[in-house]
Formats: sequence, structure tokens, C-alpha cells
Amino acid sequence: MKCKILPYNKIGDGIMIKKHLKKIIAWGIVITSVLAFNPIGVNAEWKNNSTGWWYSDGGICYIGWKLIDGNWYYFYSDGYIARNTTIDGYYLNNSGVWTNDKPVSQKIQGTWKERYESSGNNLIIDGNTIGGKPYTIIEEDSDRVIIEIKEGSDTYRYMFKPYDNGTMMIYLYNECTNSYSGGAQYTRV
Repeated sequence: MKCKILPYNKIGDGIMIKKHLKKIIAWGIVITSVLAFNPIGVNAEWKNNSTGWWYSDGGICYIGWKLIDGNWYYFYSDGYIARNTTIDGYYLNNSGVWTNDKPVSQKIQGTWKERYESSGNNLIIDGNTIGGKPYTIIEEDSDRVIIEIKEGSDTYRYMFKPYDNGTMMIYLYNECTNSYSGGAQYTRV
């Protein structure tokens, strides 16, 4: 068998190509590893201050609708999330998450009659008043709303808990026991 002898420069070029190819492959592996272990968005996090909550993704704050971890949120133009409100016809709960449920504060709107009261007086709840008295929503979640009514120097706190069957329980907050008691049942009129 006769071997062909290549000139030196041809052998050297082949070796140089292999060295460059090895470097390219090695850098490709390094870059792929860095991206795999440090994915883009790893710096995304929820932040808050005395004004509210916002979502920061590498120093970028969001405005408008944003899907985060499977939940939709709405961010105002200042970057803070909207909470306990309706935006574009969608209700955002206390956590700022869009939900299909109506807020409890909307569920209790209307005219109610105390179930065991024979006086015939109805309790009317509208967007601004309860029984003609202005109220403030203190806390709201998926099944109850806590409100405060101020009368002169006195403040009364109530928990309203509506049910799908058209009834609602109203509890008075007892400051001494730090609990709600004395529930009265109402039916929608």
C-alpha cells in the first residue's frame, strides 16, 4: 500500500481547523450552560412600599395587563397593581388578581329584609351607603366584606357574608373579644 504524503502546510491547516472547531464547541457549551442555569427573567419579583405593590422584571415595571404565574394583573401608569376594583369590565380582587367572581361588595348591593324582624324595615345597601349611612370597605375577599360605619365619634365594624341562595349574614365586630358575633340573617327583597 502506498501512502500519500501531504505537504506540511496542509497538515497544519487541518490541525488549526480542529483547534478552532473545538474552541467554538466549548464556547457554545459554556453559553448554553449559563443560559440554562440563569434564565432570562430570574430577577423578576414582587416589590411593595407604603403606596402599594408592583412587579419588577430586571428593573422594568409593567403598565396595563400582565400575565404572571398564571394570573392576570392590571398595572396603573405609575406601575402599581390595581386591587379591589373593576378594570375593562374585569374584577381584580384584594391581591390584584383578575377573577370571574363579582366582588362581595357588589353582591350585597340591593334591598334586604331581616329574616326574623316583623317591623317591615328594609336594609338598603347601595354603592355609597348602608341604611343611609356612608360606609368604608376595610377588607374584602371571595366570600365576605368588612365595612366600617362612623356615627359621630363612634365607629362600628360589620362583616357581611352573602350566600348564593339569596340570604346574607351580618355580624357585628366585638372589640373586646376581637371577633365577630351576633349574626342576623337577611333575605334579598
